[in-house]
Amino acid sequence: VRSDGHTILVDTGLGPKPEDAPDGPGGELLVDLSAKGIRPSEIDMVVMTHLHRDHVGWNVFSQDGVDRPTFPNARYWASAVDWEHFRQPDWLTSYQTTRKCVLPLVELGLLEFMDGEHALTSELTTLPTPGHTPGHMSIVISSQGERGLILGDVAHHPLQVHETSWCS
Repeated sequence: VRSDGHTILVDTGLGPKPEDAPDGPGGELLVDLSAKGIRPSEIDMVVMTHLHRDHVGWNVFSQDGVDRPTFPNARYWASAVDWEHFRQPDWLTSYQTTRKCVLPLVELGLLEFMDGEHALTSELTTLPTPGHTPGHMSIVISSQGERGLILGDVAHHPLQVHETSWCS
């Protein structure tokens, strides 16, 4: 999303395919961005709707044993409520991706926390939508007299809009 001179990435997906499991889960985020003419250095804001592994996987990479941000000029934003939840020792043990892909951002001083509605730009505002995780956030886009939502994992299928008790 481009807004107020910022290039904003919402969620970073599963991350690259593991070298030891090339057929395993992983995404092509950097390839997709490149195909759209966007370099990682152009992203100056990464907003995570929540801290599940399929939304934070491209946050960092390891180079010579040192964690580095995939988007070197970005500040990363996450819900304070989700961070409080997922940083608990039991969660850090069971959710390795949080430890590998979110905790390094704290150590690098790149992670900012949102609490409640938060204006990211004049056109983008976070909206708390807890349920999928305690601090799940959606993003409201208001531009040129229209509004849209980036829902994250509020719903996994359009039927869930009508059948709100259905689980993914």
